[in-house]
Amino acid sequence: MVKHLKIAFVFLWVYIYAHSQDTIRIGESHYYSAEEVYRISRKGFSGDLGQENIKFSENHIKVEYCYYSDSIRNCYGYHFRIKNDSTLVISDSLMNQIHETWTFKKTDDNNFYVYRIYKGFLESGRVDNLIPLNQIEPFVTTSLDKQDTLWRTTDFTLVDRKWGSYTVDFNTSMVNGKIYDFDKVDTPPTQLSGDTLSSVEIEQIHHCFSQRETWINTVTCIITEEGEIVNVEQALGGIEDNCSYTMMEINRKIYSWGKVKPATRKGEPVNVRWFIKIDDLSQPEVHPAYSDTYENRKAFLKRRK
Repeated sequence: MVKHLKIAFVFLWVYIYAHSQDTIRIGESHYYSAEEVYRISRKGFSGDLGQENIKFSENHIKVEYCYYSDSIRNCYGYHFRIKNDSTLVISDSLMNQIHETWTFKKTDDNNFYVYRIYKGFLESGRVDNLIPLNQIEPFVTTSLDKQDTLWRTTDFTLVDRKWGSYTVDFNTSMVNGKIYDFDKVDTPPTQLSGDTLSSVEIEQIHHCFSQRETWINTVTCIITEEGEIVNVEQALGGIEDNCSYTMMEINRKIYSWGKVKPATRKGEPVNVRWFIKIDDLSQPEVHPAYSDTYENRKAFLKRRK
C-alpha cells in the first residue's frame, strides 16, 4: 500500500511540475524539408529563429532553438539555473550535462559582472541579463594572475564556443625593449628545467566549416626577457576567422607552460621572437610551403615586417 502511495505521489508531483511551466515563444516557427535542412546546415540552431523560452521557475529557464523538418520538431538549447545569489549554471537541454558555471555579482548600474575559471584561465565580462547571458561588452580571457590578456570574445549566440556564433580578438601586449629575431640570440629560451620548448600537440578542432583551412603547423610568439610568453599568433599554415577556436586551444596549451628561461644575447636575457611547432595529430602530412623550416620562418618575418 505504501509503495502504491509513493508511486502515486511521484506521478502527481511530475504532473504538477510539468503543468507549472510557463512557455513563451519568441519568434515565428520555421518549417523545412529534410533537403533544406541539409542545404542550410545549422540555420535552425542560431539567432532568434524558432527560439522558445520555457520557464520552470524564476531561477530556471530553458532556452531552445526549434525548427520543423518534414513535420518533425527538432530543438536544441540550454538550461539556465541560478543556484544561489552568486552562481549561474548552464547545461545542455538534451543530455542536461553542465557546460558552464559562472559566478556573478550585480553592479551599481543594475547589470551583472560574471566570471569563470575555464581550463586554467579566467574569463570575465558584463551582461545585462543572466537568463540567457546577454553581453554588453566583450568577454575577456586572461591568465589567472590577470597579468596578460589573451583574447576577447564577442557576439556569441550559444554558450558553447564550438557551436555558437562568435568573434575573437587576440590581444597584442606591449613589450618593452628591442625584440630580436629567433636566429639573433646566443642561447634559445628553454623550460625552467632546461628542456627545450616542446611542440604543441592538438587534435584537429572540429566544428569549423573549412576543415582543411584549420591546419596550422607553426605559431610565433614573443618570449620576454622576464620569461613571459606573449602575443601568440599563427605563422605557418592557415586558419580562417571562423576557426578561432583552434587558436584558442593552442594559446591555452602554450600559456599552461607558465614562465620559461628567456633567450640570452652576450650573456644577458633579451626579448626574442620565437617559433613553436604545432603537431596536428589528424594531419597526415605537411605541405612544404607550411613546414617549419629556416627559409619559411625568414619568409614569414619578411612578410610580417
